[in-house]
Amino acid sequence: MCIRDRLKVLIEVDVGQGRCGVRPGADCADLAVEVDDCEWVELVGLQCYSGWNQHVKDLAERKGKSQEVVQKVLECLQEMKSNKSLTITGAGTGSYIFEAQSGVYTEIQPGSYSVMDQEYRCTDPVDSEHYEHALFVGSTVVSDSSTHPGWLVVDAGDKAISAGAACVVIAGHADLSYRRGGDEHGIVEGPADQLDALPIGTQLMLIPGHCDPTINFYNEYLAVENETVVQVIPIDAAGPGR
Repeated sequence: MCIRDRLKVLIEVDVGQGRCGVRPGADCADLAVEVDDCEWVELVGLQCYSGWNQHVKDLAERKGKSQEVVQKVLECLQEMKSNKSLTITGAGTGSYIFEAQSGVYTEIQPGSYSVMDQEYRCTDPVDSEHYEHALFVGSTVVSDSSTHPGWLVVDAGDKAISAGAACVVIAGHADLSYRRGGDEHGIVEGPADQLDALPIGTQLMLIPGHCDPTINFYNEYLAVENETVVQVIPIDAAGPGR
């Protein structure tokens, strides 16, 4: 086999997540030397993502934690003493402005903003206001309040939607609440008059607490405009990570 191009790689740095990655500073620099010694590998940057910062509710606190991350990245660069132009990548929907303004990061990774979820809705927005929700899970009432006054049941449970660290919200029904009812079911509670107006067969649109794992349940999006499906968009990466 003829290998024509060197494999471009980034070093993942543990900037505080306590998960994967090399420690910042000297350890990162030592690994960079080892990578540079590999004939068929080329170091092109550092992966410095701070996922735990994204949902810090208070914006000022989140900014401070993001600045701590930037300092750890600078420690790496100072120890590496590299003359190469490196890609420094990281940030997310909750912090991307801080990394973008740092003068250190050359690439940002926000993604959830494109569909939004309740976890981000429950935090202070990093820019002037939150993005609108664009991701909904359709559900149908399968057991109504005529059978059990006080709640009704929809056909969307743990296998259909993720609450994450927040909660699932029922779009257009501010007085109703959703709680998990098992793998296949969700329980909707609220004022009796509103529940009574939602008989079996009623469709309710649910807003996920956490968009990423919710999307992973499905093979396609249905893009809707003016209550009409205008496009079916495949979700190529759905399924268990391998």
